[in-house]
Amino acid sequence: MGPAPAVDLVAVLAGVVALWLGASRFVAGASDLAARVGTPPLVVGLTIVALGTSLPGFAVTVGSAFAGRTDVSVASVVGSNVELSRPHSSVS
Repeated sequence: MGPAPAVDLVAVLAGVVALWLGASRFVAGASDLAARVGTPPLVVGLTIVALGTSLPGFAVTVGSAFAGRTDVSVASVVGSNVELSRPHSSVS
């Protein structure tokens, strides 16, 4: 039998906090790197940060393909393309 629901909830909350802290540190580190090497922050945002946001989806796609779960792999690719093809607005 699996862990108790309370253990699952704690694990999910810990994962969300770790993700938030890691993302904040990743963006801060990319900004610091841009400042140190004299690169405009826009360039870093369009390259390093964009790569960092795309890698998790890529890892899911590759990992599921190697595990023989082509359904997950295809769903990941299709989902990414649908989201990228949607018009976005910068006005909230």
